[in-house]
Amino acid sequence: MSPDVDASWRCVADRLCARQQAGGVGQRPLLACLCAAWCHVCRDFAPVFEHVAAQHPEVVFAWVDVEEDEALGDDLDIENFPTLLLVRDGAVVHLGPVLARAATVEAVLARGGC
Repeated sequence: MSPDVDASWRCVADRLCARQQAGGVGQRPLLACLCAAWCHVCRDFAPVFEHVAAQHPEVVFAWVDVEEDEALGDDLDIENFPTLLLVRDGAVVHLGPVLARAATVEAVLARGGC
């Protein structure tokens, strides 16, 4: 990530973590799915994301519609949906678009040490 993008995403990550009371040092990791209601892939992915969330109570999962969440929308420059943001111990450890599959979410969590 470029420094400018990194700073914007860190700001978004900090706001999401504060909202969910997660992601900081000593707190549970946060995995946010950034999506849009008009995106059919996101709509199909929602139950998959919820299923994986049920398997990982040690992680806070958040579903964020970037067009409805005005507090975050201005800071985001998302090119593809769904995009996952994983924050652990106060650091962004994953950020990027993913294939809408449970195995992909599990792999992101594993790479992030969750």
